[in-house]
Amino acid sequence: MVEQQRVHFQGLLGATASLISTLAVQPLEVIKMVMIVKSNPANYRLTSTYGSAEYILINEGLNGFYRGLRPALVRNMSAGFLYFQMLSYATSVERNVSQDFLASFFARGLSNFITNPILLIETRAEVPGYQYTSLWKTAKTIAKQEGVMSFFKGGLTCSIKDSLFAGIYYVVYRKMHEMFLTSDSGFSPSITFLSGMIAGLVGTCASHPFEILRARLQTNYYHDQMTIMERFKSTYQNEGLYGFTILTICLDLLKVSVLDQLEKPLANSISFLLVEHLNHLLYGTQFHFLIVNLMQSLYKNKQIYSKNRNLFIIFLLFLYYKNQQF
Repeated sequence: MVEQQRVHFQGLLGATASLISTLAVQPLEVIKMVMIVKSNPANYRLTSTYGSAEYILINEGLNGFYRGLRPALVRNMSAGFLYFQMLSYATSVERNVSQDFLASFFARGLSNFITNPILLIETRAEVPGYQYTSLWKTAKTIAKQEGVMSFFKGGLTCSIKDSLFAGIYYVVYRKMHEMFLTSDSGFSPSITFLSGMIAGLVGTCASHPFEILRARLQTNYYHDQMTIMERFKSTYQNEGLYGFTILTICLDLLKVSVLDQLEKPLANSISFLLVEHLNHLLYGTQFHFLIVNLMQSLYKNKQIYSKNRNLFIIFLLFLYYKNQQF
């Protein structure tokens, strides 16, 4: 029971950290979507951060930089909760580099696959010009026009991309942490953040080609049916290395600028920093025990919920169909 409470507590910290990091980096995410989806040889200006930011500002104003914020918050908080829960459970014993990599790899891959339907809505909502109304209405529209299976479009690519990133990130993050901070030094926000940024840069460079494909798949950028390997080959033939690279300044093959490469490392650095910091501040305090007691109460009521779950589902369906009549 104690181990289960610890894992759930880490999940709550992960969701809280994901909320704050999403608010911080959402403008960069929107700019990145414009650069990936809207840019083409005829509109070369949108391949730069400045050009894309100017495009958003002119067409949608400052609010345009927070397009898709609601689905982004729902998705990232859900994924953050699941990821830190699973990571905490998998890394609760002594482990080595390969175990760290696999724990983070599968935790991120599974959490992202579960939340991929929300990610698809988020990705489309972040592209200027897409008429986003609400999470529920957009989901109904997509299901009606494209089918239920469309919610998992780009899901495999997304899982590979984020799993690879997370595995590399966590291994490098822990190694940098151990290198800069001795076991008896306590918690250091600056070293934690620096370790996260370095790990994020390494992970982003390795996983970014999948980000290009994921964003284009989920926004219907492609109109044909191809496998991932065929899509890699097609992108390389049409755009060369330029279509995949994110930071190869020495080769002058810049697809997304330095500013946008910082978006993913920054988001993960903020999340890990907040989780570590909140753990340092709250673990063993009255707030921590309050959360633990709340979890115990929820756990005790779990059986009550299970017995009444079918009635609850029927009630929700009744409300839905009643609403449809009007």
